[in-house]
Amino acid sequence: MAQGAGRLTVQSFVVYYGYGPMDGIVGYDVAVLEPRGWKAPDVARVRAQGTRTLAYLSMLEAMDWEAPSLALRPEDYLRVDGRPWRRPEFGTTVVDPRSPRWQAHLARRVQVLYEAGWDGVFLDGLGDVEDPIVASETGWLLPAVVGLVRLVRERMGMRPVVMNNGVWLVLPWVAPYIDGVCWEIGRTPDRADETHVALALDQMAQQAVQRGMARFLLTSVPPAAPKAAEELRKFHKFADTQGFVAYAAPGEYAAAVRTRSGSVRGKA
Repeated sequence: MAQGAGRLTVQSFVVYYGYGPMDGIVGYDVAVLEPRGWKAPDVARVRAQGTRTLAYLSMLEAMDWEAPSLALRPEDYLRVDGRPWRRPEFGTTVVDPRSPRWQAHLARRVQVLYEAGWDGVFLDGLGDVEDPIVASETGWLLPAVVGLVRLVRERMGMRPVVMNNGVWLVLPWVAPYIDGVCWEIGRTPDRADETHVALALDQMAQQAVQRGMARFLLTSVPPAAPKAAEELRKFHKFADTQGFVAYAAPGEYAAAVRTRSGSVRGKA
């Protein structure tokens, strides 16, 4: 089922954070890609084949390897119990969205992506503010992240802006500035048994109706996983029932893609 506002109409999407080119993304309406892994001519070829490209953009997490070049200082990081909030599983540190240096970095990054011809951006990391570890800071965190999303919206003009996660608290605040929302889940949920799932789905449905917003569902199902075929079937059935455009990666997002036909390209 096609969805979307005037800026974004989608029936299929793929997520790949590895290095291009990758022929497995041909045939999808939208490809979410890590822009640092793609050369301009390769992106242009993807677009020429009818696939719109959304550039991955980390909104609240600075990669360990890039922090020195950004000249971030201790006061630029979000603190938990007096210490910068590290995410070692991702090799990142969470920034304070009020940081002028981080805001300047995002502004430059979006400008580069815009000038390079990317069709839009895919905002990741905003769900960090929904983590219970920073629950006491929500009062100022939510307005602060809205400021970051508005910054991106203003610089992207009419090009699509899609947010990943943040579907419980963040979405209602930023809905006026985005064209789509993605929920990245670890497994296929059961709405009947999980209150928080029902809340998220209702939130997304309400905003989709009010704003003409596209809804995406993202997960990973490795081909070698136990009952992989059954898990894929369950995932896509759930997505169809709830009105999502869905994609199930065949493992790590940077390693491989699942094509429209269901085959795998890369190292799943």
